[in-house]
Parts: sequence; structure tokens; C-alpha cells
Amino acid sequence: MEAFTSDKECLYYMKLLTFTLGIGMDVLHNYFEQKILNATEFYVFLETHKHYLFHECYPRVQCCCCSNNFLASSSKFGCLNKSQFQLLFDIASPNENDHCQIGRHNEITKDCLCRIDAKRSNGVDCMDITLMCAIIKSCFVNNNRSIHGNPRDFETIKNTRNFLAHVSDIRISESDFNSKWDEMEQAILAIAGAVGNYFAKATKRKINEFNSNELSMEKIKEIIESNADDVKKMNYQLI
Repeated sequence: MEAFTSDKECLYYMKLLTFTLGIGMDVLHNYFEQKILNATEFYVFLETHKHYLFHECYPRVQCCCCSNNFLASSSKFGCLNKSQFQLLFDIASPNENDHCQIGRHNEITKDCLCRIDAKRSNGVDCMDITLMCAIIKSCFVNNNRSIHGNPRDFETIKNTRNFLAHVSDIRISESDFNSKWDEMEQAILAIAGAVGNYFAKATKRKINEFNSNELSMEKIKEIIESNADDVKKMNYQLI
């Protein structure tokens, strides 16, 4: 702990990380619940957009819904991986009543969405930054559907998260900290503003308070452990 508190570059890293996973994720979850779900249950939203999400995970596999809205393409690349998709949906084994078609090498060449159900146990807090951005991109941006706010603000937060996840020695310079902090603050406040003026003002007060206070090891541990983001696994040795 002494090494951590005396190392400014490590402190910069941890402060930016906890800012991203703490206030940043709180704002994103609030935004998604208020402006994307708009009083709809999360699992209902996933069921409604299941066709889009399936083809972001399996972009080249046709499904039983493609007769009405053909989304599969041999040249398409999706933005969801299988772990993310399986976090959101339960997938039953194919049976004779499904619309599945099996190829010569026992691979599914046409899938059946009837065997895939959104998990009712999930809430918006199951999403980390990467997954939330992928869902917004799949269901809205890729389909030319408008959302509240600027999609670039979500990308800014995701890119900061990815920058922190790939720093090899969990240290960043003061200049990197200042530039990333400014970018993050602008993006977070813009997203909070899409929710409402009061929420944006309350978020600004939280940011100012967080920035002016010293960061304790206990607070770092609390924020990292309560977050769904796997970046915490790379930094847990510090706690």
C-alpha cells in the first residue's frame, strides 16, 4: 500500500480507472435505463432486439427470422462475442421442433431464435462499458436508429476503458491522465445531459467532489469489486 500511495503515476491510473468504472458506469446505467429502456423491462428489450443481437454474435448464420428481415451475410462481422451473448440469453439445445438446419460437418447453418430466451434475472447493471456500447451499436447505430445524445460520447468512455485495460504497468503519465480525464468528463456530462439537466448538474458535483478528494484503497476496492467490467481482474493484485 505504501508503494501505491507514493507512486503518482500509479495513483493517476487508479484514479482514472475508478472514475471510469464508478461515476462513468453509474451515468451509463442511468442513461440506458431512462433513455433506452424508458420503463421497459431489460429482458423485454433484449427479446425485442434479439434478432439484431443474434446476428451481431453470429453474423454469417441465417436464422428463422431472416425470411422477414435478412440480416446474415457471409462478409459481415459482428460486435458481440459469444460470452457477451450468453450473458444476456439462455440458449437451449436444438430439437426436432426447431427451425435449425445442420450442415455436413454438424455445424448449424440455419439457427432458430425460438430456442433463445433473454434472461429475466439480468438488469442493466450486468452490462460493462464494452457490452453496453455493443448493444447500443447493434440495436441503434447499425440500423440507423437515432438515440438520445451523441454515440461518440459512448465510444470515448469505451476507448478510455480499453486504454486502461491495456496499460502494461498500471501507470500513466500526468499528461495522459489530464487529457483522458478531460475527455471522460466531457463525455460523461454530455450523456448525463441527455438524461436531464438536473442529473447533469448532480453528476458534475459528484465529479468535482471525486476529483478533489484523496482516493483511498478502500474506495478503490469498493468500486472495482462492484463493477461488472473484467478490467478489475487485471488490477486486483493492487488491492
